[in-house]
Amino acid sequence: MYTEGVAIVTVVLFVAIWIAGVVTWVFAAVYMFKTMTNYHPQREWGKFLPISPFMHWFFTDEGNKYRVKLLKSSGLFIVLVLSGIGVGFLNESLRPQQELNKGVAKVDNAASNPSLKRDRLKRAP
Repeated sequence: MYTEGVAIVTVVLFVAIWIAGVVTWVFAAVYMFKTMTNYHPQREWGKFLPISPFMHWFFTDEGNKYRVKLLKSSGLFIVLVLSGIGVGFLNESLRPQQELNKGVAKVDNAASNPSLKRDRLKRAP
């Protein structure tokens, strides 16, 4: 049951998810910059650890505020990316099989390869 209405709805949903993902990525980038500028003075060596955004003791109070916002926006970005992939798979799974196979010649199809037709005629008893 694939209609033009379903196709339009899934494409609009995909575009909306894509726009939300871009906006969320911008927020994550801003929060990452603000988080990285608010390290605790005695623990600035934590900048070199990739897991430091997950550890609160590397940051000042203001840095922790932005760190939490960074983690939330990063998580939302990952959810939006996965949901965009899911909507794409949903759109493809709802498409009828005839439309998917349109223009695709099968390997053993005699119409697509005349030499196969000759070979079959030669083998027939």
